[in-house]
Amino acid sequence: MRFSAESILEEIISIVADQATLDPSDLGAESLLRDLSLDSLSLIEVVFAIEEAFDIELPFDANNPDSGDFDISSIGSIVAAVENLVFEGKR
Repeated sequence: MRFSAESILEEIISIVADQATLDPSDLGAESLLRDLSLDSLSLIEVVFAIEEAFDIELPFDANNPDSGDFDISSIGSIVAAVENLVFEGKR
């Protein structure tokens, strides 16, 4: 499946909005996950949903905001990390 930068952003917003029980239109690249009241289980669900949606494997501690391997602090940082994995070697 081919992804564009726009479709990656839209999909990640959809995934995060679902877990945060928010309308996707309330979120953007600048949205910080710490402001969305997501608990640790919700963050794990976000990670699993991202892996499934993009057929990628994230680091085992990707749900940890303090992890240096995968920045899950904002939607924009998640998008950048996913783009790197999805487009790796394809540019």
